[in-house]
Amino acid sequence: MIKQKIVAVLLVALTIPVIVLDGDATATVFMLFLAVPMFFSKKEWFC
Repeated sequence: MIKQKIVAVLLVALTIPVIVLDGDATATVFMLFLAVPMFFSKKEWFC
């Protein structure tokens, strides 16, 4: 479960340069739709 928490944080962290370079947070919002449930899930998302 720690692996999916790390992946969820990395998904959001990797979209931060997009905000800085492009000035648009659309990619970050889409990643948050995946990362937040993954971070708080009790079920394993990866094998």
